[in-house]
Amino acid sequence: MKITVSESAGFCFGVERAVNTLLNKKEDEKIVTLGPIIHNQTVVDMLCEKGVRVADSIENTSNDEIIAVRTHGIPKAMFDKLEGRQYIDLTCPFVKKIHNIVNEHSKNGYRIIIAGDKDHPEVEGINGWCESKADIIKDEKELEKVLENNAFDKVCLVAQTTFENEIYEKIKKILKKSCQNAVIFDTICSATHKRQKEADEISRKADIMFVIGGAHSANTKRLASICKRNCKDTYQIENFEDIPQILYMPKNTIIGITAGASTPPWIIKEVIGTMEEKIKDGELSFAEALEAHEKAQALVTLKTGDIVKGTVMRVEPNGVSVNLGYKSDGFIS
Repeated sequence: MKITVSESAGFCFGVERAVNTLLNKKEDEKIVTLGPIIHNQTVVDMLCEKGVRVADSIENTSNDEIIAVRTHGIPKAMFDKLEGRQYIDLTCPFVKKIHNIVNEHSKNGYRIIIAGDKDHPEVEGINGWCESKADIIKDEKELEKVLENNAFDKVCLVAQTTFENEIYEKIKKILKKSCQNAVIFDTICSATHKRQKEADEISRKADIMFVIGGAHSANTKRLASICKRNCKDTYQIENFEDIPQILYMPKNTIIGITAGASTPPWIIKEVIGTMEEKIKDGELSFAEALEAHEKAQALVTLKTGDIVKGTVMRVEPNGVSVNLGYKSDGFIS
C-alpha cells in the first residue's frame, strides 16, 4: 500500500498572508471581517476565539472595530464605504490584480466577461469593479450563448483565480475565434493551476482519493471534481473526523491526498495521522507520508522582511509572478 500527498496541498500565499495577519493581531485590537476570511469553518472558528468576529455588512460593524477585507475581495462600492474607517485590506494580490484589470478596461469601453461561479464572493467582488455589468460564464457553452445574443466591439476576458484551467483554455479558444478585439488575461492563480495539475496526476494513479477542504470552498470542490473524473472513490472531507471507516484495503492499494487553498497544514497532518486508525492493513507507514508532506511544505521558510532570490515565472500588465522555491508563488505588483 502506498500514500501520495500533493506537494501543493493546503494554504496558498494569499490565504496564508491573511490568516497570519489576523492571528498576529494585538490583544486589544477589535477586528471584524466582512464575511468569513476564507471558506474554512475551522479557521474561522479559531480566529473567533482570538477575538476576530464576522459581519455580513459594513453597517453591522462599530466605529471602534478595524474592518478586515477578506481574501476574496469586495466590490468597489463597498470599498468606497470604507472611507474614514480603519481597515486592513487582505484581498489576495492575485484577486486585486483582476480588480484593476476589470476597472481599467470597463472604463475604456470593453465588455467584461468573467469565467467563474456567479455566486462566489470573489466573482461578485470582481464584477463590482465594472459596475456589476459583466457577463459571468461557467463554461464554453455559456460563452457561446453570450456571443450569440450580443454583438461586442471590444471584449476583456478574466477568470476567477480558482477556475479550472482546462475549461478556461476552451473558453479562450472560442473567444479568440469569435471576437477580433478580445483582450484575454490569464488570471487563474499559478498555485491553483499547479494544485489542479497535481490532483489530476495523483488521482489517475490512485485507487482512493481524499480531497481536504471546506464544504463551501470553490477550489476544493473543483479539486474533488477533477479527481472524480479519474478516481471514482474520491472523498471530499473537511477534517479527520470525516474519514470513512475502511475495514480492509489490498496491499497494492494507492491512496492519494490533496487539499484546497484554504486548508491549514495542521488539518492535513491530522488527516494523515488519523488514517492509520481508520484504514486496516498495517503495512502503510503514515509517519513516512506525514514526513514527506512536511518536507514538501517546508522547502523554504519565509517571513516578512526577508530578502530572497526568485525566478520570474510570468509577466503581466499589473505585476510579476515569482517562484521563490516556496509551496506557492509570490506576486510583485
